[in-house]
Amino acid sequence: MYNPITTYRIQFNKDFPLKDLEKQIEYLTLLGAGAVYASPIFAATPGSGHGYDVIDPLRFNPEITDEATFSKVRKKLGQSSIGWIQDIVPNHMAYHPGNVWMMDVLEKGSDSAWYRFFDLEPGVAGKDNKLMVPFLGIPLDEAIKNNDIKTGWKNGTFTLEYFDNIYPVNHDTFRSIAESNISSAPAPIQELWDKHLKASVTQSYLQHEWEEAKEKAQQLYATNPEVKAFIDKLTQKLSSREASIREIIEMQFYELCHWQETEKRINFRRFFTVNGLICLRMEDAEVFKEFHSFINKQMEQGNFNGLRIDHIDGLNDPNQYLDRLRKLCGDETWIVAEKILEHQEELPSFWPVQGNTGYDFLAIVNNLLTSVKHYDKLKALYKEVTNIKDSASELIYQNKKMILNSRMHGEWDNIFQYFNHFGFIDYEKENISREEIKEALGEFMLACPVYRLYPRAFPLRNQNRIVVDEIFKTARKRTPALTAALEKLSSVMLSDEKNDEDFNEKLQQFFSRLMQFTGPLMAKGVEDTSMYQYNCFVAHNEVGDAINASGITISGFHTAMEERQQKWPYTMNTTSTHDTKRGEDVRARLNIVSELTDEWEEKVHEWMRMNQKLKIRLDSGLLEPSTSIEYFIYQTLLGTFPFDGKIDETYLKRIDEYLVKALREAKRKVSWRDPDDTYENTVCQFARQMLNPRHDFLAAFVPFMQKVAWRGITNSLTQLTLKITCPGIPDIYQGTELWDFTLVDPDNRQPVDYDLRLAQLEEMKAHQQPNDDALLRDLLKNATDGRIKLWYTACLLNARKLNPDLFVKGEYIALSVSGKRNAHLLAFARKHYNEWAIVAVPLITATLSDQTGAACLLDMDWGDTQIQLPPSAPQKWLNTITSEVITKKDILIPGEVFTGIAPVVLVNHRE
Repeated sequence: MYNPITTYRIQFNKDFPLKDLEKQIEYLTLLGAGAVYASPIFAATPGSGHGYDVIDPLRFNPEITDEATFSKVRKKLGQSSIGWIQDIVPNHMAYHPGNVWMMDVLEKGSDSAWYRFFDLEPGVAGKDNKLMVPFLGIPLDEAIKNNDIKTGWKNGTFTLEYFDNIYPVNHDTFRSIAESNISSAPAPIQELWDKHLKASVTQSYLQHEWEEAKEKAQQLYATNPEVKAFIDKLTQKLSSREASIREIIEMQFYELCHWQETEKRINFRRFFTVNGLICLRMEDAEVFKEFHSFINKQMEQGNFNGLRIDHIDGLNDPNQYLDRLRKLCGDETWIVAEKILEHQEELPSFWPVQGNTGYDFLAIVNNLLTSVKHYDKLKALYKEVTNIKDSASELIYQNKKMILNSRMHGEWDNIFQYFNHFGFIDYEKENISREEIKEALGEFMLACPVYRLYPRAFPLRNQNRIVVDEIFKTARKRTPALTAALEKLSSVMLSDEKNDEDFNEKLQQFFSRLMQFTGPLMAKGVEDTSMYQYNCFVAHNEVGDAINASGITISGFHTAMEERQQKWPYTMNTTSTHDTKRGEDVRARLNIVSELTDEWEEKVHEWMRMNQKLKIRLDSGLLEPSTSIEYFIYQTLLGTFPFDGKIDETYLKRIDEYLVKALREAKRKVSWRDPDDTYENTVCQFARQMLNPRHDFLAAFVPFMQKVAWRGITNSLTQLTLKITCPGIPDIYQGTELWDFTLVDPDNRQPVDYDLRLAQLEEMKAHQQPNDDALLRDLLKNATDGRIKLWYTACLLNARKLNPDLFVKGEYIALSVSGKRNAHLLAFARKHYNEWAIVAVPLITATLSDQTGAACLLDMDWGDTQIQLPPSAPQKWLNTITSEVITKKDILIPGEVFTGIAPVVLVNHRE
């Protein structure tokens, strides 16, 4: 099987196409990247900044590359031993006029060759059950009266146009318009129209002859001025008549409607609550085959070495999909799935993948860096200053309920109708109403503790049965009034009818559909709402982590890594992605607060007193911002502030944009649906006034920030070292080789200065002397410039490349640490046959030194601390960071092998 060794994530777009990557091959090679981990590079909506809004999966995005350029760059990467991992998006496509498949469905309804591709409710896209096109900014009637909707001409037929959105009309509409106007048409178009007005309209005709006719009509329009003038005049006439527009709209297989309509009703599956992303029926074998045909071509040509599957939880049957994908790609392909694992949830062991995209690793390391001892103090402080009494679990429940009622009510109705379709309950015989069963279904979804389950058969067995039973227990406890309905629903889902194949098949179909909506509900309720409301300790408000996570012990970390090596040695380790809420170094820095809780509490009270006068009383009668938002702002500033304490307008604008996004995502007083400039500006102005040099805050804030920031460097280097040396395949998100103090997108998708990184890396390599830690000491002294992180990244990635089997296949061996400071050092060995590595990283060290600035990194007294080496370990070691050769047999003494507090990675020295 292909082993990428390491991956380097690239966010491709029109501003960073493939030709720009070509210029960075030298840098990636020097850095030690094993494979490019590419964002989606398939045709997407024009100007897409991320590529997940695919309009055609069967060709490259012309804004990024063409086939010739891709082949050339891919060959150059191969010559540098750099592979290619491709991010693919099987769950959805863009609901966009550029999506030819989708437009064909709008035009032809169920007669479209692509009709089966899209996940529509039964019977949708007919004249009696129209497919919603929810992209109007106002209700349809208003849009018509405002003359916002017009007729046009594109690709040889008439269209409906709403500003830049152009939608085709169906053949009946063409016939109606043509019949009424053919007598005045120029001869060429008259002849063409006459022929097709007489045609017998069948599915075959629409898919073949009619398409040819449109091509001829478009050619006439493009080459014959008389035809063009006639068509333009005709569309202008139709556009000017409100009655004509209404008649044309009424004739379609689709319904133009206001975007907010989908909060109440919807007849297609979408990605989360994004109207612009329509989902696919990947469970259909023909859909799977066609969608993956271009991907398969690239695999067969050796261009793609591995795949990353976006949003696997959206698929109807992830188990079936992965089996098909593995069969298509073969056993040599490295495959990981984007899967958010909740606490103690495990990736299905039967999935034919190498693992997931690494959010579980992010959470494990993030918790390791949190002081378990002091977390309760943070929790108490949060409750004190905000007066918020709700627990994290209650907040999540209420937010999921709000999403279900106000954002996903249409999906809720649909899943209830689907349940009734199977006839599981005879309402006439049961003393339970339909509404009660619908509410019970809703409570089941709200109580689901994970994104979804993956049963392979019914009746449910083993862990799946246990989880579903617990879901019903939780739902009954929360809503006693629904006990009877929940009991009935439970008797259906937990039925033990082993011999009733028909019933079990129906139940599996329903349950698979239900699971397609528990995931979006979790994502919107937790990631996109609760993580912006519950501000106890925002370092844990992160994808894959939990808002109430309180840290893990060293022994807990060792256990997790041992299991990782045994079960998923090729899974991905990540600490920053395009989806993370905060950059990896923001979290690392904030975790220092968990060690300095007494000082943090003192500072927060001081800052709140001095900033009280900056608050404004709005018409609501409340002083804004609230203490909860204020507390959130302090943590945000602490995590992102420049080391030197100097800020500029660029930083202030970043904070403005982030605060507005955070407020809208929280959905308390504003949202993306209901923004409020007055409230949002009040919060932003509060932050700006705090940061005004004439105010007292900066003088009180900067010294503490710098104390935290310098100590945060230790956490950052520990996090990086663990990511690269622990079991799994480490991923470096673009640009994070230097300090990553970004926030959520779009802040974390800024252009990367690769020329700077290459120059710095070349300079450091030129200055590194064998058997000497002088360079490392210089880097620690000047750690705020970020070069030390770049150096560690390059040294450790290249160590992996030199020892690929050691770091992927090698055992994970927890090492015993003794001495008074044993709780501040984590150590382990990796062993593969005669190859060895020793890794030692500092932990929870913020209070171990009173030094300020670089001194807290350089002057570390480890006292009597010792690391016990395994009896079979070699005696001679090479320090991968300093190139020093060390001879040790039974023990390692940190004071002798560490340079200050910097992590150590040793490999057995080869003469």
